[in-house]
Amino acid sequence: MWVQFHGLLFELPPEWVDITDGLEDKWPPTLAGPLVGGALQFSIARYKSGEVPNITIGDLREVLTKFCANLPHKFDEPVERVGSINSVGCVANGEEELVAVWHLSNGRDYVMATYTSLSPDDPGTGVELSQARQLVESIEI
Repeated sequence: MWVQFHGLLFELPPEWVDITDGLEDKWPPTLAGPLVGGALQFSIARYKSGEVPNITIGDLREVLTKFCANLPHKFDEPVERVGSINSVGCVANGEEELVAVWHLSNGRDYVMATYTSLSPDDPGTGVELSQARQLVESIEI
């Protein structure tokens, strides 16, 4: 099912739910998976005025590399997708936590999406990660 979510349009997998209002600050926009309760969170920056940015796949790669370097995880090699929405993403599967990070842009606007699960060995985490990846790949800004 296609949904509008905090200014993004994407295909929402079955049984994923918006839990943003249940967060202490009601922020950031967050979805929960149906199997292990993994969280998919979004940070969104929209161009409003001034000099028009030109965010490239190289820029996204650089931001992803710096972001992941500040986390205590060993991430897989990044996967890049080039198109009307460019994206770069990677996954770290640790003993206590699985983390996936994606940076996306249409050249002007920017989105960071992160999926985390505290049950990395649960088979449901793999299913949720696959669903989160499909959701992120369907994002229209």
